[in-house]
Amino acid sequence: MLNTSSEKSEEIIDILHRPFKGKQKKSSSEKSEEIIDILHRPFKGNQKKSSTYRKRVRKDFLLVAKNNKLSKSKRRKAIRKQLGYLRRNLKTIEKQTRQSSLRTLNRREYKNLLVITKVYRQQRWMFNHHENRIDDLSFFP
Repeated sequence: MLNTSSEKSEEIIDILHRPFKGKQKKSSSEKSEEIIDILHRPFKGNQKKSSTYRKRVRKDFLLVAKNNKLSKSKRRKAIRKQLGYLRRNLKTIEKQTRQSSLRTLNRREYKNLLVITKVYRQQRWMFNHHENRIDDLSFFP
């Protein structure tokens, strides 16, 4: 089957650099930003919200996603940036949970937070060890 231009336009690469088709999924950083917004709601007006670099994260991601072929060094640099943005968001969430409870999150948002944390640990491990896969997923509880 030939790839038409409309099929190529639907193909999007997620933070794990795996192509998928169909409805655009939210990345881990976008979901973590939503969680930051939810945890900040009780303090709106009283405290300044932490910066999340939403526009910069999206811009950096699109620059990489638009390239057909990336060198190994450019791919690693892009992954390092995305992991850094996600780490910053997770630290912000941790800081906010010291002031308020995670009970402000509903079940889906809490599950997303757990998944984001696990994916971040796995991706960071693979990045640090120059691996492209993890053979034993039970290694990451």
